[in-house]
Amino acid sequence: MPVFLDYSQEQLDKAYDQSFWAPQMAELEAHDSTASAAVRRTMPPRTEHYGPSDVEGIDWIRLHYAFPSGFPMEVLDVMRERSSFAASSPPSPGSDVSTSTMS
Repeated sequence: MPVFLDYSQEQLDKAYDQSFWAPQMAELEAHDSTASAAVRRTMPPRTEHYGPSDVEGIDWIRLHYAFPSGFPMEVLDVMRERSSFAASSPPSPGSDVSTSTMS
């Protein structure tokens, strides 16, 4: 019996099961965890508070965490077009990226 368009629940479950598309999922996750831990040690995430309570904070996510081997520059165009992204001043050549400030 279809639950969405002409797909059965079993077909939908298979389509969204990432282990089908990446049978080496455990190895990929282990590598990602190791790489993420190494990056977080050298450049820890940063939280900026805009109010007195703990919930009034914005976590900065450095995009190179998601794209360590090559950043797709077209993502910057999307960020410029959407107001939900906070801009960060680009670092000067040779500067420490972790000390960039909000513009």
